[in-house]
Amino acid sequence: METTGDKFEKGRASGDLESGSDNTKNQHIHAEEGDTNAPALTAAALGARTFEAPEWIRNLSLEERHSIEANLKRKLDIRLMPMIVIMYIMNYLDRVNRNS
Repeated sequence: METTGDKFEKGRASGDLESGSDNTKNQHIHAEEGDTNAPALTAAALGARTFEAPEWIRNLSLEERHSIEANLKRKLDIRLMPMIVIMYIMNYLDRVNRNS
């Protein structure tokens, strides 16, 4: 039996079906204006994927989530900003060098 953790590790969302077993992929839904008997056009009927946060994120309080997001932003800034600054300087030097 496959657990939710196994599905997460394999890259499948909790509600995903195995490929080939989804019969709604090739169905076309047509609705005329004013047709009250037409099926509702839902995300599942149209084949659109819905994404949900993992369970451990859904169970976090608002304060915990804000602190984790702040830590993530800080890590991204520390890793990305030096490269962006270097690219900006190199771009400036390239422009100055062309004009010389």
